[in-house]
Parts: sequence; structure tokens; C-alpha cells
Amino acid sequence: MSRKDSLKSSLEQQWKIEQLQREQIAALSHDLKTPLTVIQGNIDLISETKLDDEQQLYAKYITESSEQMQLYIRTLIDISQTVTGYQLHLEDIDLIEYMKRIESQANSLCITNGICLHMEIETSERYFKADKLLLERAIMNVIHNALDYSPQGGNLYVTAQKADGFLKISVTDEGDGFTPETLYHAKEQFFMGNRSRNSNLHFGMGLYITSTIVTQHNGQLILENSSETKGGQVTIKIPY
Repeated sequence: MSRKDSLKSSLEQQWKIEQLQREQIAALSHDLKTPLTVIQGNIDLISETKLDDEQQLYAKYITESSEQMQLYIRTLIDISQTVTGYQLHLEDIDLIEYMKRIESQANSLCITNGICLHMEIETSERYFKADKLLLERAIMNVIHNALDYSPQGGNLYVTAQKADGFLKISVTDEGDGFTPETLYHAKEQFFMGNRSRNSNLHFGMGLYITSTIVTQHNGQLILENSSETKGGQVTIKIPY
């Protein structure tokens, strides 16, 4: 076997091992969800019974730990999916109705955080094609991220427009904006420099997951600082 063939064979073997490891992580993550659901269900039942103060404290510890483990599992599943790729289920989507759904979710978050939401749709064309649930997740990741850095009593701007064959959904906040380091690294897996403007709930995965979803739609995730608000602006750009 030539040196070139040997190297090729070695790389293929390494890829197969890594692929198997990713599949095993994904399978184990899914399997762990079942016993955790059982634990959580039983804790809910216990919490409905009469407990003294010490027992209530222990039940609280178990509940919090269970929720934390569920978060870790979701993160592991996200990691395996971003590596192997999400399975897209494309469908025709009514943009007006879709953005109303996004607005409802975003507004609930904004009210909780004392932020005023401004939603604007700048197009008369109603339909586009995408994976409805994955794109919704990508948009909400960006909104969550923006809210993490929005000042109390501030504004959050979400716009949707069609131009030059692309649908562009932009989320702009009034925070301090992206640092040069964050603009360069924010879409990388696990990047959390200066909190990376990434929600702690995603362990530096928020914008990475969003970028992966957008890329699979043959689109772009654009990060910049707004000249108007001076805060961060993230744009999801996908063809339609």
C-alpha cells in the first residue's frame, strides 16, 4: 500500500471512529431522558404530599439537579446534531402568520425582562420555504441572546424583509454591542468570551446552533453592531 493510500485509509478509519462516537453520545443522551423523566415525575408526586421544611429542601435540591441534568442532555444532543447535521423538513410558510408566532413568544420574554418589543415586516410577499421549527429555534436563540444584553427598560427591534432573493430577519438590541473578539469568534462552538453575548443556557452554543441551522438552509448568519442603537444586530439571511 502506498503512503498516500495508507494516509487515506487512516483518515477514513479515524472518521468512522469519530462518527461512531457521535452516534453513541446522541443515543446515550436520548436514553438518559427516560430515567430523568421518571425522577422528575416522582419528585412532582412527592412535592404534592405533606413535607416538613427539611424534606422540602431536599426535594428542591433534587428538582434543581434534575433540571440541570436535562439541560446538559439537551446540550449533548445539540452538539451531536450540529456535527451530523439537522434533518430539514422544508415547507411553504406564511411569513405574516409565522412572524406573529415569533412575536407572541418574543413579547412574553420581553415583558418578563422589562423590554419593549418592536416588530416590523417590510414585504408584501407572504410565502417562503424553510424548516418551520428549526428556523423558529434559530430566531428565538438570537432573541434570547439579545435580551441577555438589553438594558432594563430598553427596546428590542425585530424586522423581516425580502430583498434580492433572500429573506432577512434581523434582531437589534440596545446593549453595548459586539466586541471585535466576539464578532470574530461568536459563531464558534463553546465560545463564551466576555459571555460571548451567548445565553448561559447554551454554554456558548446559542449562535453556533443558529449558524448551523442557517447554513443548512443555504443562508448566512451576519453579526454586526447597529449604527442606530449602537447595540448588537444579528441577521438571519436565507434564500426564498
